[in-house]
Amino acid sequence: MGTGPAGTSAALALLERGVRVHLLESGAAFASEAPQGSLLDLRFTSTQQWRWQLGPAAPSVGAGNVSPKLRVPAFRTLFDGYAQLNQIDAGAGFHLTGAIAGGGLSNAWGCGVASFDPDELGALADVAAEMRQSYRRVSQRVGLSGASDDALRDYFGLDQHSAPALPLDRLHTQLWERRTRLRAGLDLGRARLAVRAQASAGRQGCNQCGLCLWGCARGAMWSAAMDLAAICAHPLATVEFGAHVTKLEHTGDATLVHVQSAHGTRIIRAQKVLLAAGTIASTRLALAGMKLVNQPIRLQSNPMAAFLLFLPRQFGSTREAASGLAQLSFRLRLQPGAEPCFGNLFSTGAVPMHEFITRMPLSGRAALPLLRSLLPACIVGNVFFAGARSAHEISVNAAGRAQISSRQEPSMREGFQQAHAALSRQFRRLGAWLLPGSFVPGAPGADLHYASTLPIARHPSSRECSLAGQLQGLPGVYLLDGASLPRLPAKAHTLTIMANADRIARGLAVDN
Repeated sequence: MGTGPAGTSAALALLERGVRVHLLESGAAFASEAPQGSLLDLRFTSTQQWRWQLGPAAPSVGAGNVSPKLRVPAFRTLFDGYAQLNQIDAGAGFHLTGAIAGGGLSNAWGCGVASFDPDELGALADVAAEMRQSYRRVSQRVGLSGASDDALRDYFGLDQHSAPALPLDRLHTQLWERRTRLRAGLDLGRARLAVRAQASAGRQGCNQCGLCLWGCARGAMWSAAMDLAAICAHPLATVEFGAHVTKLEHTGDATLVHVQSAHGTRIIRAQKVLLAAGTIASTRLALAGMKLVNQPIRLQSNPMAAFLLFLPRQFGSTREAASGLAQLSFRLRLQPGAEPCFGNLFSTGAVPMHEFITRMPLSGRAALPLLRSLLPACIVGNVFFAGARSAHEISVNAAGRAQISSRQEPSMREGFQQAHAALSRQFRRLGAWLLPGSFVPGAPGADLHYASTLPIARHPSSRECSLAGQLQGLPGVYLLDGASLPRLPAKAHTLTIMANADRIARGLAVDN
Protein backbone atom coordinates (compact mmCIF):
# COMPACT_ATOMS: atom_id res chain seq x y z
CA MET A 1 0.00 0.00 0.00
CA GLY A 2 1.68 3.16 -1.28
CA THR A 3 4.02 3.74 -4.21
CA GLY A 4 6.50 6.20 -2.73
CA PRO A 5 10.18 5.44 -2.03
CA ALA A 6 9.39 2.71 0.53
CA GLY A 7 6.66 0.95 -1.45
CA THR A 8 8.57 0.86 -4.72
CA SER A 9 11.78 -0.30 -3.03
CA ALA A 10 9.96 -3.23 -1.43
CA ALA A 11 8.11 -4.07 -4.64
CA LEU A 12 11.31 -4.18 -6.69
CA ALA A 13 12.97 -6.42 -4.09
CA LEU A 14 10.05 -8.87 -4.23
CA LEU A 15 9.84 -8.82 -8.01
CA GLU A 16 13.54 -9.60 -8.17
CA ARG A 17 12.76 -12.78 -6.20
CA GLY A 18 9.97 -13.73 -8.60
CA VAL A 19 7.18 -12.85 -6.18
CA ARG A 20 3.88 -11.49 -7.49
CA VAL A 21 3.17 -8.00 -6.15
CA HIS A 22 -0.12 -6.09 -5.97
CA LEU A 23 0.35 -2.36 -5.32
CA LEU A 24 -2.47 -0.05 -4.23
CA GLU A 25 -2.05 3.69 -4.85
CA SER A 26 -4.67 6.21 -3.69
CA GLY A 27 -3.83 8.72 -6.41
CA ALA A 28 -3.10 8.67 -10.11
CA ALA A 29 0.19 8.23 -11.92
CA PHE A 30 2.07 11.53 -11.63
CA ALA A 31 2.74 13.28 -14.92
CA SER A 32 5.67 15.66 -14.63
CA GLU A 33 5.19 19.13 -16.08
CA ALA A 34 8.76 20.26 -15.54
CA PRO A 35 9.87 23.11 -17.82
CA GLN A 36 12.74 22.54 -20.22
CA GLY A 37 15.73 24.77 -20.82
CA SER A 38 17.75 26.98 -18.50
CA LEU A 39 16.18 29.04 -15.72
CA LEU A 40 18.29 32.11 -16.52
CA ASP A 41 17.34 31.96 -20.21
CA LEU A 42 13.66 31.33 -19.55
CA ARG A 43 13.43 34.23 -17.11
CA PHE A 44 14.45 36.67 -19.81
CA THR A 45 13.02 35.06 -22.94
CA SER A 46 9.92 33.03 -22.06
CA THR A 47 6.53 34.73 -22.20
CA GLN A 48 4.91 31.62 -20.72
CA GLN A 49 6.97 31.28 -17.54
CA TRP A 50 4.01 32.45 -15.48
CA ARG A 51 2.38 29.09 -16.18
CA TRP A 52 4.98 27.08 -14.27
CA GLN A 53 6.07 29.77 -11.81
CA LEU A 54 2.65 31.04 -10.73
CA GLY A 55 -0.01 28.94 -12.41
CA PRO A 56 -3.55 30.17 -13.09
CA ALA A 57 -3.94 31.29 -9.46
CA ALA A 58 -1.59 33.07 -7.07
CA PRO A 59 0.64 30.75 -5.01
CA SER A 60 -1.27 29.53 -1.98
CA VAL A 61 -0.48 25.90 -1.25
CA GLY A 62 1.74 25.52 1.81
CA ALA A 63 1.42 29.12 2.90
CA GLY A 64 3.71 30.06 5.76
CA ASN A 65 7.26 29.09 6.65
CA VAL A 66 7.41 25.93 4.53
CA SER A 67 9.38 24.71 1.53
CA PRO A 68 8.89 26.67 -1.71
CA LYS A 69 8.21 23.33 -3.41
CA LEU A 70 4.80 23.29 -1.72
CA ARG A 71 3.85 26.34 -3.76
CA VAL A 72 4.92 25.06 -7.19
CA PRO A 73 1.77 25.02 -9.39
CA ALA A 74 2.56 21.67 -11.02
CA PHE A 75 2.70 19.99 -7.60
CA ARG A 76 -0.62 21.25 -6.27
CA THR A 77 -2.47 18.14 -7.40
CA LEU A 78 -0.01 16.09 -5.33
CA PHE A 79 -1.10 17.68 -2.05
CA ASP A 80 -4.73 18.72 -2.50
CA GLY A 81 -7.19 16.62 -0.52
CA TYR A 82 -4.56 14.55 1.28
CA ALA A 83 -5.86 15.14 4.82
CA GLN A 84 -9.48 14.63 3.86
CA LEU A 85 -8.86 11.43 1.90
CA ASN A 86 -6.74 9.93 4.68
CA GLN A 87 -9.04 11.02 7.51
CA ILE A 88 -6.45 13.16 9.28
CA ASP A 89 -7.17 16.20 11.45
CA ALA A 90 -4.12 18.32 12.26
CA GLY A 91 -4.35 20.56 15.30
CA ALA A 92 -3.61 24.26 15.26
CA GLY A 93 0.06 25.00 14.66
CA PHE A 94 0.96 21.68 12.99
CA HIS A 95 1.75 21.78 9.29
CA LEU A 96 0.50 18.63 7.55
CA THR A 97 1.48 17.73 3.99
CA GLY A 98 1.16 14.48 2.11
CA ALA A 99 1.05 13.34 -1.49
CA ILE A 100 -1.67 11.53 -3.41
CA ALA A 101 0.05 10.25 -6.55
CA GLY A 102 2.34 7.56 -7.83
CA GLY A 103 5.81 8.23 -6.41
CA GLY A 104 4.46 10.11 -3.38
CA LEU A 105 6.37 13.03 -1.94
CA SER A 106 9.51 12.06 -3.86
CA ASN A 107 7.95 13.84 -6.85
CA ALA A 108 8.69 17.08 -5.00
CA TRP A 109 11.65 16.42 -2.71
CA GLY A 110 15.06 17.99 -2.35
CA CYS A 111 17.00 14.80 -3.23
CA GLY A 112 19.11 14.90 -0.05
CA VAL A 113 20.53 11.50 0.96
CA ALA A 114 22.51 10.05 3.85
CA SER A 115 23.04 6.77 5.64
CA PHE A 116 22.53 6.31 9.39
CA ASP A 117 25.39 5.31 11.67
CA PRO A 118 24.89 2.57 14.32
CA ASP A 119 23.66 5.03 16.97
CA GLU A 120 21.20 6.58 14.52
CA LEU A 121 19.95 3.15 13.43
CA GLY A 122 18.87 2.29 16.97
CA ALA A 123 17.51 -1.26 16.97
CA LEU A 124 18.34 -1.57 13.28
CA ALA A 125 22.01 -1.67 14.29
CA ASP A 126 21.35 -5.35 15.06
CA VAL A 127 20.93 -5.92 11.33
CA ALA A 128 23.60 -3.44 10.26
CA ALA A 129 25.16 -5.84 7.74
CA GLU A 130 21.81 -6.28 5.98
CA MET A 131 21.22 -2.53 6.03
CA ARG A 132 24.61 -1.92 4.40
CA GLN A 133 23.71 -4.30 1.58
CA SER A 134 20.35 -2.58 1.12
CA TYR A 135 21.96 0.88 1.15
CA ARG A 136 24.22 -0.33 -1.66
CA ARG A 137 21.36 -1.72 -3.71
CA VAL A 138 19.08 1.31 -3.49
CA SER A 139 21.99 3.73 -3.98
CA GLN A 140 23.05 2.03 -7.20
CA ARG A 141 19.48 2.06 -8.48
CA VAL A 142 18.84 5.69 -7.62
CA GLY A 143 22.17 7.11 -8.77
CA LEU A 144 23.93 9.33 -6.23
CA SER A 145 26.39 12.20 -6.51
CA GLY A 146 28.37 14.21 -3.99
CA ALA A 147 31.42 12.06 -3.21
CA SER A 148 34.11 14.26 -1.70
CA ASP A 149 37.01 13.82 0.70
CA ASP A 150 35.58 16.36 3.12
CA ALA A 151 34.59 16.74 6.78
CA LEU A 152 31.20 15.06 6.18
CA ARG A 153 32.41 12.00 4.30
CA ASP A 154 31.91 9.61 7.22
CA TYR A 155 28.80 11.43 8.42
CA PHE A 156 26.99 10.73 5.13
CA GLY A 157 28.60 7.32 4.65
CA LEU A 158 27.69 7.04 0.96
CA ASP A 159 30.75 8.01 -1.03
CA GLN A 160 31.55 4.42 -2.01
CA HIS A 161 28.23 4.41 -3.90
CA SER A 162 28.36 7.96 -5.27
CA ALA A 163 29.71 9.89 -8.25
CA PRO A 164 31.76 13.03 -7.54
CA ALA A 165 30.01 16.16 -6.30
CA LEU A 166 28.29 18.49 -8.77
CA PRO A 167 29.96 21.85 -9.58
CA LEU A 168 29.59 24.77 -7.17
CA ASP A 169 28.52 28.26 -8.18
CA ARG A 170 30.66 31.33 -7.45
CA LEU A 171 29.15 32.06 -4.03
CA HIS A 172 29.39 28.54 -2.69
CA THR A 173 32.92 28.28 -4.05
CA GLN A 174 33.91 31.21 -1.82
CA LEU A 175 32.62 29.41 1.28
CA TRP A 176 34.19 26.14 0.19
CA GLU A 177 37.64 27.59 -0.40
CA ARG A 178 37.62 29.27 3.03
CA ARG A 179 36.31 26.28 5.00
CA THR A 180 39.60 25.84 6.90
CA ARG A 181 38.74 29.06 8.76
CA LEU A 182 35.86 27.36 10.56
CA ARG A 183 36.23 26.58 14.25
CA ALA A 184 35.16 23.43 16.08
CA GLY A 185 31.42 22.94 16.07
CA LEU A 186 30.65 23.41 12.37
CA ASP A 187 31.72 20.95 9.68
CA LEU A 188 31.19 21.92 6.03
CA GLY A 189 30.97 19.45 3.16
CA ARG A 190 29.55 18.89 -0.29
CA ALA A 191 25.87 17.97 -0.53
CA ARG A 192 25.07 14.31 -1.20
CA LEU A 193 22.18 14.01 -3.63
CA ALA A 194 20.00 11.48 -5.45
CA VAL A 195 21.01 13.06 -8.75
CA ARG A 196 22.74 11.54 -11.74
CA ALA A 197 25.93 13.43 -12.53
CA GLN A 198 26.25 11.67 -15.90
CA ALA A 199 23.73 10.14 -18.30
CA SER A 200 22.89 6.56 -17.36
CA ALA A 201 20.01 4.08 -17.26
CA GLY A 202 17.88 6.18 -19.62
CA ARG A 203 18.35 9.35 -17.58
CA GLN A 204 20.32 12.44 -18.55
CA GLY A 205 22.94 13.91 -16.26
CA CYS A 206 22.50 17.16 -14.34
CA ASN A 207 23.32 20.22 -16.49
CA GLN A 208 22.98 22.91 -13.79
CA CYS A 209 19.90 24.39 -15.47
CA GLY A 210 18.53 25.73 -12.17
CA LEU A 211 14.98 24.40 -12.69
CA CYS A 212 15.16 21.81 -9.90
CA LEU A 213 12.40 23.45 -7.86
CA TRP A 214 9.89 22.76 -10.62
CA GLY A 215 10.99 19.19 -11.35
CA CYS A 216 13.58 17.73 -13.70
CA ALA A 217 12.68 17.26 -17.35
CA ARG A 218 16.04 15.52 -17.86
CA GLY A 219 15.37 12.81 -15.30
CA ALA A 220 18.62 13.57 -13.47
CA MET A 221 16.75 13.95 -10.16
CA TRP A 222 15.46 10.60 -8.93
CA SER A 223 11.87 10.04 -7.84
CA ALA A 224 9.98 6.87 -6.98
CA ALA A 225 7.74 7.55 -9.99
CA MET A 226 10.68 6.39 -12.16
CA ASP A 227 10.81 3.02 -10.41
CA LEU A 228 7.02 2.78 -10.46
CA ALA A 229 7.05 3.00 -14.25
CA ALA A 230 9.33 -0.06 -14.36
CA ILE A 231 7.14 -1.89 -11.85
CA CYS A 232 4.01 -1.22 -13.92
CA ALA A 233 5.70 -2.89 -16.91
CA HIS A 234 6.74 -5.98 -14.93
CA PRO A 235 4.70 -9.14 -15.72
CA LEU A 236 4.49 -10.12 -12.04
CA ALA A 237 3.23 -6.73 -10.86
CA THR A 238 -0.29 -5.34 -10.68
CA VAL A 239 -0.58 -1.63 -9.89
CA GLU A 240 -3.97 -0.11 -9.09
CA PHE A 241 -4.22 3.67 -9.20
CA GLY A 242 -7.15 5.38 -7.50
CA ALA A 243 -7.43 2.49 -5.04
CA HIS A 244 -7.58 3.94 -1.53
CA VAL A 245 -7.27 1.74 1.55
CA THR A 246 -9.75 2.88 4.21
CA LYS A 247 -9.33 0.20 6.87
CA LEU A 248 -7.28 -2.81 7.97
CA GLU A 249 -8.96 -5.59 9.90
CA HIS A 250 -7.23 -8.65 11.34
CA THR A 251 -9.31 -11.80 11.36
CA GLY A 252 -8.17 -15.35 11.88
CA ASP A 253 -4.98 -15.90 9.93
CA ALA A 254 -5.39 -13.02 7.47
CA THR A 255 -5.76 -9.26 7.16
CA LEU A 256 -8.79 -7.78 5.47
CA VAL A 257 -7.85 -4.73 3.40
CA HIS A 258 -10.84 -2.47 2.73
CA VAL A 259 -10.33 -0.69 -0.60
CA GLN A 260 -12.37 2.13 -2.07
CA SER A 261 -12.14 3.13 -5.73
CA ALA A 262 -14.23 4.53 -8.56
CA HIS A 263 -15.66 1.03 -8.99
CA GLY A 264 -16.98 0.95 -5.41
CA THR A 265 -15.66 -0.80 -2.31
CA ARG A 266 -14.19 -4.24 -1.94
CA ILE A 267 -12.20 -6.29 0.54
CA ILE A 268 -8.90 -7.98 -0.25
CA ARG A 269 -7.93 -10.90 1.97
CA ALA A 270 -4.16 -10.93 2.42
CA GLN A 271 -1.64 -13.01 4.34
CA LYS A 272 0.93 -10.22 4.30
CA VAL A 273 0.29 -6.51 3.99
CA LEU A 274 3.20 -4.13 3.38
CA LEU A 275 2.18 -0.72 4.62
CA ALA A 276 3.97 2.19 2.93
CA ALA A 277 1.31 4.89 2.69
CA GLY A 278 3.50 7.52 4.37
CA THR A 279 4.16 7.79 8.11
CA ILE A 280 0.94 9.53 9.16
CA ALA A 281 -1.46 7.67 6.85
CA SER A 282 0.18 4.34 7.72
CA THR A 283 -0.03 5.15 11.42
CA ARG A 284 -3.73 5.95 11.19
CA LEU A 285 -4.47 2.65 9.48
CA ALA A 286 -2.36 0.70 11.97
CA LEU A 287 -3.80 2.32 15.10
CA ALA A 288 -7.37 1.91 13.85
CA GLY A 289 -6.62 -1.70 12.89
CA MET A 290 -5.37 -2.39 16.42
CA LYS A 291 -8.44 -0.60 17.84
CA LEU A 292 -6.26 1.72 19.92
CA VAL A 293 -8.88 4.46 20.31
CA ASN A 294 -7.87 7.77 21.90
CA GLN A 295 -4.46 6.44 22.91
CA PRO A 296 -1.89 9.02 21.77
CA ILE A 297 1.54 7.92 20.60
CA ARG A 298 4.54 10.04 19.78
CA LEU A 299 5.10 11.43 16.29
CA GLN A 300 8.53 12.80 15.47
CA SER A 301 9.65 15.39 12.93
CA ASN A 302 12.74 17.58 12.52
CA PRO A 303 12.30 21.11 13.92
CA MET A 304 13.82 23.42 11.33
CA ALA A 305 14.60 27.01 10.45
CA ALA A 306 15.62 28.90 7.30
CA PHE A 307 18.09 31.78 6.98
CA LEU A 308 19.80 34.03 4.44
CA LEU A 309 23.56 34.64 4.11
CA PHE A 310 24.97 37.77 2.45
CA LEU A 311 28.46 37.64 0.92
CA PRO A 312 29.70 41.26 0.60
CA ARG A 313 32.53 40.31 -1.79
CA GLN A 314 29.93 39.04 -4.26
CA PHE A 315 27.77 42.17 -4.15
CA GLY A 316 27.27 43.54 -7.64
CA SER A 317 28.04 40.24 -9.34
CA THR A 318 25.73 38.88 -12.02
CA ARG A 319 23.68 35.73 -11.67
CA GLU A 320 25.10 32.49 -13.06
CA ALA A 321 23.61 29.13 -13.95
CA ALA A 322 23.59 26.87 -10.91
CA SER A 323 21.88 23.86 -9.45
CA GLY A 324 18.64 24.53 -7.58
CA LEU A 325 19.42 21.75 -5.12
CA ALA A 326 21.70 21.92 -2.09
CA GLN A 327 25.31 22.63 -3.02
CA LEU A 328 26.93 22.51 0.42
CA SER A 329 25.83 20.83 3.63
CA PHE A 330 26.91 21.27 7.24
CA ARG A 331 26.82 19.55 10.59
CA LEU A 332 26.40 21.84 13.60
CA ARG A 333 27.24 20.76 17.15
CA LEU A 334 25.66 23.07 19.72
CA GLN A 335 26.54 21.13 22.87
CA PRO A 336 29.05 18.36 23.63
CA GLY A 337 27.37 14.96 23.54
CA ALA A 338 24.11 16.27 22.07
CA GLU A 339 22.79 15.12 18.70
CA PRO A 340 24.10 17.44 15.99
CA CYS A 341 21.99 19.66 13.77
CA PHE A 342 22.21 19.35 10.00
CA GLY A 343 21.70 21.90 7.25
CA ASN A 344 22.04 22.74 3.57
CA LEU A 345 22.96 25.78 1.51
CA PHE A 346 21.27 26.71 -1.79
CA SER A 347 21.50 29.27 -4.57
CA THR A 348 18.90 32.04 -4.28
CA GLY A 349 18.79 32.21 -8.07
CA ALA A 350 16.69 29.04 -8.21
CA VAL A 351 14.03 30.35 -5.80
CA PRO A 352 11.18 32.61 -7.02
CA MET A 353 11.45 36.25 -5.97
CA HIS A 354 8.06 36.23 -4.26
CA GLU A 355 9.40 33.70 -1.72
CA PHE A 356 11.70 36.44 -0.43
CA ILE A 357 9.41 39.44 -0.87
CA THR A 358 6.75 38.00 1.43
CA ARG A 359 9.34 37.68 4.22
CA MET A 360 10.74 41.20 3.99
CA PRO A 361 9.76 43.80 6.62
CA LEU A 362 9.01 46.17 3.73
CA SER A 363 6.26 46.70 1.19
CA GLY A 364 6.55 44.74 -2.03
CA ARG A 365 7.33 47.91 -3.96
CA ALA A 366 10.22 48.75 -1.64
CA ALA A 367 11.48 45.18 -1.28
CA LEU A 368 11.72 44.35 -4.99
CA PRO A 369 14.57 46.72 -6.01
CA LEU A 370 16.45 45.92 -2.82
CA LEU A 371 16.25 42.18 -3.40
CA ARG A 372 17.26 42.52 -7.06
CA SER A 373 20.54 44.01 -5.88
CA LEU A 374 20.99 41.86 -2.80
CA LEU A 375 20.02 38.32 -3.81
CA PRO A 376 22.78 37.69 -6.40
CA ALA A 377 25.17 37.98 -3.44
CA CYS A 378 23.11 35.77 -1.10
CA ILE A 379 22.82 32.09 -0.22
CA VAL A 380 19.73 30.61 1.40
CA GLY A 381 20.14 27.94 4.06
CA ASN A 382 18.18 25.65 6.34
CA VAL A 383 18.99 23.86 9.56
CA PHE A 384 17.30 20.79 11.05
CA PHE A 385 17.29 19.46 14.61
CA ALA A 386 16.99 15.79 15.57
CA GLY A 387 13.48 14.37 15.85
CA ALA A 388 13.96 13.83 19.58
CA ARG A 389 13.49 17.60 19.92
CA SER A 390 9.95 17.48 18.48
CA ALA A 391 6.80 17.18 20.57
CA HIS A 392 3.89 15.84 18.50
CA GLU A 393 1.30 13.18 19.24
CA ILE A 394 -1.09 11.23 17.02
CA SER A 395 -4.12 9.18 17.95
CA VAL A 396 -7.30 7.82 16.33
CA ASN A 397 -10.84 8.41 17.56
CA ALA A 398 -13.75 5.98 17.60
CA ALA A 399 -14.57 6.88 13.99
CA GLY A 400 -11.03 5.92 12.90
CA ARG A 401 -9.91 9.48 12.15
CA ALA A 402 -6.36 10.48 13.06
CA GLN A 403 -5.83 13.51 15.24
CA ILE A 404 -2.46 15.25 15.52
CA SER A 405 -1.54 17.62 18.32
CA SER A 406 1.66 19.60 18.50
CA ARG A 407 3.49 21.96 20.75
CA GLN A 408 7.00 23.33 20.70
CA GLU A 409 9.29 21.50 23.06
CA PRO A 410 10.35 24.06 25.73
CA SER A 411 14.05 23.70 24.90
CA MET A 412 13.55 24.51 21.20
CA ARG A 413 13.33 28.26 21.73
CA GLU A 414 16.81 28.19 23.21
CA GLY A 415 17.93 25.70 20.55
CA PHE A 416 16.95 28.05 17.72
CA GLN A 417 18.70 30.94 19.47
CA GLN A 418 21.88 28.89 19.87
CA ALA A 419 21.81 27.76 16.25
CA HIS A 420 21.25 31.33 15.06
CA ALA A 421 24.22 32.62 17.07
CA ALA A 422 26.55 29.74 16.12
CA LEU A 423 25.77 29.92 12.40
CA SER A 424 26.14 33.69 12.35
CA ARG A 425 29.52 33.48 14.09
CA GLN A 426 30.89 30.60 12.01
CA PHE A 427 29.82 31.82 8.57
CA ARG A 428 31.21 35.26 9.30
CA ARG A 429 34.61 33.58 9.32
CA LEU A 430 33.95 32.61 5.70
CA GLY A 431 32.98 36.13 4.68
CA ALA A 432 29.22 35.54 4.87
CA TRP A 433 26.85 37.53 7.10
CA LEU A 434 23.61 36.06 8.37
CA LEU A 435 21.18 38.87 7.57
CA PRO A 436 19.30 40.31 10.56
CA GLY A 437 15.73 39.05 10.78
CA SER A 438 16.29 36.32 8.19
CA PHE A 439 16.58 33.40 10.63
CA VAL A 440 12.99 32.11 10.75
CA PRO A 441 11.89 28.87 12.46
CA GLY A 442 9.46 26.79 10.42
CA ALA A 443 6.03 25.72 11.59
CA PRO A 444 6.00 22.40 13.51
CA GLY A 445 5.81 19.65 10.91
CA ALA A 446 6.86 21.92 8.04
CA ASP A 447 9.99 19.81 7.50
CA LEU A 448 7.71 16.94 6.27
CA HIS A 449 10.06 14.42 7.95
CA TYR A 450 7.34 12.56 9.87
CA ALA A 451 8.62 9.39 11.50
CA SER A 452 9.01 6.91 14.37
CA THR A 453 5.39 6.44 15.44
CA LEU A 454 5.51 2.60 15.52
CA PRO A 455 9.26 2.04 15.62
CA ILE A 456 11.25 -1.13 15.15
CA ALA A 457 12.47 -2.38 18.53
CA ARG A 458 14.59 -5.26 19.79
CA HIS A 459 11.83 -6.40 22.15
CA PRO A 460 8.73 -4.84 20.60
CA SER A 461 5.53 -4.03 22.41
CA SER A 462 2.16 -4.17 20.63
CA ARG A 463 2.77 -0.63 19.36
CA GLU A 464 6.20 -1.42 17.94
CA CYS A 465 7.61 -3.47 15.08
CA SER A 466 9.93 -6.45 15.16
CA LEU A 467 13.27 -6.36 13.36
CA ALA A 468 11.46 -8.06 10.48
CA GLY A 469 9.19 -4.99 10.25
CA GLN A 470 6.03 -6.75 11.47
CA LEU A 471 3.75 -4.71 13.72
CA GLN A 472 3.29 -6.76 16.87
CA GLY A 473 -0.28 -5.62 17.50
CA LEU A 474 -1.42 -6.40 13.95
CA PRO A 475 -0.07 -9.77 12.74
CA GLY A 476 0.74 -9.97 9.06
CA VAL A 477 1.15 -6.20 8.68
CA TYR A 478 4.65 -4.89 7.96
CA LEU A 479 5.57 -1.21 8.21
CA LEU A 480 7.97 -0.07 5.49
CA ASP A 481 7.93 3.73 5.70
CA GLY A 482 9.13 6.30 8.22
CA ALA A 483 6.66 5.06 10.84
CA SER A 484 8.99 2.13 11.62
CA LEU A 485 12.26 4.10 11.94
CA PRO A 486 13.65 3.64 15.47
CA ARG A 487 15.20 7.12 15.47
CA LEU A 488 15.05 10.33 13.43
CA PRO A 489 18.38 12.16 13.34
CA ALA A 490 18.68 15.60 11.75
CA LYS A 491 20.15 14.29 8.48
CA ALA A 492 18.09 13.20 5.46
CA HIS A 493 16.19 9.97 6.14
CA THR A 494 14.59 8.93 2.81
CA LEU A 495 17.44 6.66 1.69
CA THR A 496 17.35 4.86 5.06
CA ILE A 497 13.60 4.31 4.68
CA MET A 498 14.24 2.82 1.23
CA ALA A 499 17.07 0.60 2.48
CA ASN A 500 14.94 -0.64 5.37
CA ALA A 501 12.01 -1.39 3.02
CA ASP A 502 14.35 -3.31 0.71
CA ARG A 503 15.70 -5.26 3.70
CA ILE A 504 12.25 -6.11 5.07
CA ALA A 505 10.93 -7.24 1.69
CA ARG A 506 13.94 -9.49 1.09
CA GLY A 507 13.47 -11.06 4.52
CA LEU A 508 9.83 -12.00 3.98
CA ALA A 509 8.96 -15.66 3.72
CA VAL A 510 6.53 -15.58 0.77
CA ASP A 511 4.74 -18.48 -0.89
CA ASN A 512 4.42 -17.33 -4.47
